[in-house]
Amino acid sequence: MIQTTFQHVRMPGSCDYTCGILTNNMYSGLLHVYVRHHPELEQHIAGLSAIRVSLPETMQKALNGITAAFNMAAAAADITVFNFEYNSSRSVRMVLYKAQLMVLTYLQSVMSNGSQPMITSNAFGKYQLRYSVESNAELVVGPTDDMKAAVKKFGDVRPIEYGNNRAR
Repeated sequence: MIQTTFQHVRMPGSCDYTCGILTNNMYSGLLHVYVRHHPELEQHIAGLSAIRVSLPETMQKALNGITAAFNMAAAAADITVFNFEYNSSRSVRMVLYKAQLMVLTYLQSVMSNGSQPMITSNAFGKYQLRYSVESNAELVVGPTDDMKAAVKKFGDVRPIEYGNNRAR
C-alpha cells in the first residue's frame, strides 16, 4: 500500500495559521501539483526536469496528457495509465516522491521568504494566496476554508490549512 503523508509548509509568522500538504495523492497535494504543473515548476526548480525524463516513456506521455487537460475529468484515460505505472513500480514511486520533496522545498522557500502574498479569490470564490516569483510568474496557493487543529509533529502551534498549489 502506498502511504500518504502530511508535510508541513511553514507560513510566515505574520499569518495566524500554517499549512500542510499531502504526498502521494494524485488528486490533492504535492503529487497533484507536480503532475498538473510540472512544466511551470521545472522553470523554477533545478533538476526537476531530469526527474521527469527518468520516468518510463508511457508515464511521461500520460503526465503530459494530464498537464494539458482542462481538468482532471478530461484527463481520465491518462490518469489511468499514470496510476497503473505509479502503483506497479516502487522505483517510479521513489522518483516521484523525490520530485514531490523538491516541490515542497520550493513551496517552502517561496511562502516563507517574508514577502506578503496578494490575497484573492478564484472564479469559484475560493480563497487564494498569490506569491510573485518573477516579474511575470506567480505561485498560487489555494488553502482550504476548513481550519484544522495544530499538528504537534510540525512544532507549530498555529492551526493548519491544507494547501493545493500551482505555478503560473
